[in-house]
Amino acid sequence: MNKSDKKLHKKLNVIDIVIGIILIALVVFALNKLGIIGVKDIVVNEESKIEIIFFQEEVNAFTAENVKIGDPASESLLNASFGNVTEKNVGPSISYGKDKFGRQTTSTKDGYSSIYITLTANGKVGDNGVVIGGSTYYIGQIINLKVGSSIFYGRIDAVNQL
Repeated sequence: MNKSDKKLHKKLNVIDIVIGIILIALVVFALNKLGIIGVKDIVVNEESKIEIIFFQEEVNAFTAENVKIGDPASESLLNASFGNVTEKNVGPSISYGKDKFGRQTTSTKDGYSSIYITLTANGKVGDNGVVIGGSTYYIGQIINLKVGSSIFYGRIDAVNQL
């Protein structure tokens, strides 16, 4: 190999390295923009006591009555702890339907109840939801909630920092 071949070989190596670094930087930038990697833009609040109010419009009356103050609660998909029951309010069920004129209306159903379950847990409160066990839950989000030996399918009605 003569001198000019060695210079060309060195130039190609430097150019290859620069191109490789640029490509890696572009891939990292794209993955960050897509949210796959990188630091999330979250204001980190210290974990504190929070109150979560859960609501289900229609549940079997015996299931609603089975909930006891102090029962542990968790979200069943990710098994995130939603703390313990501090209060429950059972009312008449809310069933949606249409009347004879086709208008949306509500009614009750025998043997069913609506239920508000108030829970106290540890979490980080954000603008419209809460981070519990590393997962974000939003106000209005539908979840499966295990409470004691019962399971509910309803929504997060409110989140308050205590």
